[in-house]
Amino acid sequence: MAKKLINKIRVEVPRNKEEELKLAVNIIAKELVMGATSPIHGIDWAGKAATVTDAKTHFDKSEALRKQAEEELELCNIAMVGIDDSIKQSRDILKGIYRATPHTLGEWGFVVNETPNKPKKKAQ
Repeated sequence: MAKKLINKIRVEVPRNKEEELKLAVNIIAKELVMGATSPIHGIDWAGKAATVTDAKTHFDKSEALRKQAEEELELCNIAMVGIDDSIKQSRDILKGIYRATPHTLGEWGFVVNETPNKPKKKAQ
């Protein structure tokens, strides 16, 4: 009966780095408390402690940089308000002025594409 119960139990290993590092810290702490009596004493967790700490430091730093990048992108988005409209307005004015020589818009930094637009699919 106990054998059937064991087959139904799963012990999962975290898939994300933050949870995996927390688990490693917990294992190291338990290993240190149990010492030589630990059933996993043959695994050199004490030797891995510095590596886990190093990985945690890098992870924390990457998270801080990710948050900073998100904040910077949000500031960029705020600053971009109105720029898109100004670019389109400039394009439209320049297209009117240089309608006979549209490649002149390339001098302004625009990409001038001569290929025709793909035909839209008809709704059936």
